Amino acid sequence: MQTKHNMASNDTYCIVPVAYLETLDFSTVKDTSIDTVRRSIDGTLAVIFWDGDAPAGIEWPTFNLEGIRAEMATEQWTETMDE
Repeated sequence: MQTKHNMASNDTYCIVPVAYLETLDFSTVKDTSIDTVRRSIDGTLAVIFWDGDAPAGIEWPTFNLEGIRAEMATEQWTETMDE
């Protein structure tokens, strides 16, 4: 189950492989567990976000609020409705 997140302009966002979530210390991000992160349509990627220092092991590009919203608008993250 995915939850609605309160996205803030001062947060830092990162798209990570779902496998990384197994090692993530959730006390360092704003999601509470592996079950609350937003996942890509195919389930292979997830978005994590934090305020302050990056969690350990982050080696992927990070985004600001505007950048992550642009990513979330792509077909990889948002299902399109057929007319």
